[in-house]
Amino acid sequence: MRAPHRITRISAALRRLLINEGVVNLSTYTIRHYPTHLIDVWSMRNGTKIIARPVLPQDGPMLSDMIERASQASRIHRFHSPINGLTLARQRDMTEVDYQTHLALVLTVATSEGNRIIGEGRYVVDDTPDRHCATFALSIVDDWQQRGLGTRTMTLLMDAARGAGVRWLHGDVMQDNLAMLKLMRRVGFSCTPNRNRERLIDAEALLDNAGGRAIQPTLKRRFRSLRHFARA
Repeated sequence: MRAPHRITRISAALRRLLINEGVVNLSTYTIRHYPTHLIDVWSMRNGTKIIARPVLPQDGPMLSDMIERASQASRIHRFHSPINGLTLARQRDMTEVDYQTHLALVLTVATSEGNRIIGEGRYVVDDTPDRHCATFALSIVDDWQQRGLGTRTMTLLMDAARGAGVRWLHGDVMQDNLAMLKLMRRVGFSCTPNRNRERLIDAEALLDNAGGRAIQPTLKRRFRSLRHFARA
């Protein structure tokens, strides 16, 4: 897959695009350090325009709508429980982020019913002394799966984590989530059964600081790294 185009600063054209499509109401909400360089815009083969951008606090209702539109299987794969939507408190937890230790990217698309979030990916830096480990999560709504959006979102998330100094990215994937496991291996993650929870697979990788794919560490290197990151 071609490396995604990077936007280092928000241009006038992009600003108009975000305002006109109702993605961001820049006139009523301002974030001092909103990471515009993480915004990515591209068109699919059928011409549909996709915008990937860091989440905003006002995205809570749209994010909850995405969860409600997902199948029960997708909700279980994402949250490991069959939730029906997001409470206001959960919406705040998922949208009010600092973009450094907690980054969430949302995919938005214009539909006949208005703009919608069709996917989200995030990482949260683990509470370790060196702050080099982070836990990730990824979800694409059912109607938009199998179109490369998960791979692209995960690649953007890995790039952002790498840029923030994260060296080790890991997450739990349910054993029956075969599409997600395939995606993880495609972008360079190792996937091994969780020793304590038989329904879960540990997906983890060292991030290549040179900006390439994730690195699947050898077993010895993997345990050496884990001991380093777990040290108090």
